[in-house]
Amino acid sequence: MENKTIARTLRLLSQLMELHEENPFKIKSIANAYFKVDKLPFALKDKPIEDIDKIDGIGKGLAAKIIELLQTGELKELNDIIQQTPEGIIEMLGIKGIGPKKILIIWRDLSIESIGELYYACNENRLIEAKGFGLKTQEEIKKAIEFKLAANGRFLYAQVEGFANNLYDEISRWLIKVDNHSALGFAGQYRRSCEIIDELEIVIGAEHPEKVEFELPEFEPLSLIAAENSFITTTELPEFEPLSLIAAENSFITTTEAGLRIKIFVVNKVDFYLEWFKQTGNTEHVQKVLALAGDGPFSNEEEIYSKAGLAFIEPELREDFDEIELAKENKLPTLIQYEDLKGSLHNHSTWSDGVHTLEQMAVYCKDELNLEYLGICDHSKTAVYAKGLNEQRVFGQHQEIDELEIVIGAEHPEKVEFELPEFEPLSLIAAENSFITTT
Repeated sequence: MENKTIARTLRLLSQLMELHEENPFKIKSIANAYFKVDKLPFALKDKPIEDIDKIDGIGKGLAAKIIELLQTGELKELNDIIQQTPEGIIEMLGIKGIGPKKILIIWRDLSIESIGELYYACNENRLIEAKGFGLKTQEEIKKAIEFKLAANGRFLYAQVEGFANNLYDEISRWLIKVDNHSALGFAGQYRRSCEIIDELEIVIGAEHPEKVEFELPEFEPLSLIAAENSFITTTELPEFEPLSLIAAENSFITTTEAGLRIKIFVVNKVDFYLEWFKQTGNTEHVQKVLALAGDGPFSNEEEIYSKAGLAFIEPELREDFDEIELAKENKLPTLIQYEDLKGSLHNHSTWSDGVHTLEQMAVYCKDELNLEYLGICDHSKTAVYAKGLNEQRVFGQHQEIDELEIVIGAEHPEKVEFELPEFEPLSLIAAENSFITTT
């Protein structure tokens, strides 16, 4: 279990304990542990069990909870408190702007136990009847619910990446036993590196597709449901709990209340590259290219574009903008590569809530990553929860930066995040004789 999963579990436990009005000192201790675990520079799973309670900020009681999570994957105390809490109340914890104290009032005073009921109450102006709720708060909660519903099942690429890589490894190992010489690849939004992912599509080219289709519903990490021409499942981020696969005509389908949708296509190996191509680009791109290339079979994707009279188009460009015209003229842009990155601007150090010192970060960026610049964005004094810097500490940090410039022979832009009491946080960048920001 990763540190972030442990941290989120502790955070949920502290929130539910607050919701049930348990010991405030215990709640604070567990909430602090959430921040501590989330920022650890090492993986707890790699730490000897007997050393966990020696970590700063983690005593014997919290260590016992962490060890239970590492060994069993769950926390009995959390399971017990979940059993006492309506599912809809737990879902409310995911709504921006309302914490356990407000949710307790919504639950106990207004007898509201689901997000749907809460949204209806906002529309009926019932929320303003409760203690601590005004018209402005009611409108903010309503907007937050609308945003949550609109974004349901949609995730940032970075949120999906770790899970996708693990899933790819799991399927690869499984295929070795079921169909050793099969081909496997991600398609769709994920292969095109889209910023937002609402579906993870996978194509399997099998020498024995019937056998793979027969065995796939038993693939343990996922619960797959047969749908037309594919296998479909959904999983909830960020935990990606194992799910189980159900059967329909020519495919497999399942859904959860909210989550990442996974679709698996199984085709004969000879058709793999054609299917991979079809499932990668958007519909218009695929149709236009195949109108020029024909129906195959193709030995690889390069052959598809070659037969279409086009330069090879990278997956990230297959969006039906002007890439086909550019490919005809051999004028496609070159995609940005890792080595094109010149620097990193938004970084936190141990001066506030980061886990590495300025020197460690600067040396690593210069010697290991070969970057040209490093931006420091530590919190300012109003972010007390993150050890924000007051004016004196900002000056001290700048002195350390000046010394580092001499030691490692580099220059570093200096930046501080200012959280203004009356406004959303602003990020101000020092320019000549001024600070500049945008909202």
